[in-house]
Amino acid sequence: MDTIYSSARCVLVWLGLAGDESDLAIQAIEDMVQVIEPVKYQIISKQDFSDLLLSTNQADALTTWSSIFKLYYRPWFRRLWIIQETVLARELTLICGDMQISWDSFMTFTNAIMTIGPSILFASPSLYSL
Repeated sequence: MDTIYSSARCVLVWLGLAGDESDLAIQAIEDMVQVIEPVKYQIISKQDFSDLLLSTNQADALTTWSSIFKLYYRPWFRRLWIIQETVLARELTLICGDMQISWDSFMTFTNAIMTIGPSILFASPSLYSL
C-alpha cells in the first residue's frame, strides 16, 4: 500500500455521509484557517490566538464546536493505517458528504487547537452556558 499512497497524485479520504453538522464543521475549520494562516508563524499569546479564532463569529459557537468535535470522532481517525495514508500521500483531501477540505488546512487548524489547548472551549460564554 505504501507504493500506492506515495505514487498517487492525490489521496481522497472518505469520512462518510454528511451528518452531525459536518458541513458546518468543515466550513468553520476553513473559516478559522483563513484567520490562522497570517499569524501561524508569529509569536502570539494563547489568549490572543484564542480571541482571534473566536473572532470568526460563528452564529452559534456551541453548535459549531460540537460539530467540529464530532468530525474528529469519525471512524477514519481511529484507524491505524491512516498514518501511512497521511505520511506518504503527496496531497490528501478529506471528503465528508459534499464537502471537502485539504489535509494541510485540516492540520493547520488541528495544530492551532493543540497549541491553544482546551482553553478555547471556555473562551466564549455560549460554550459553557448550558
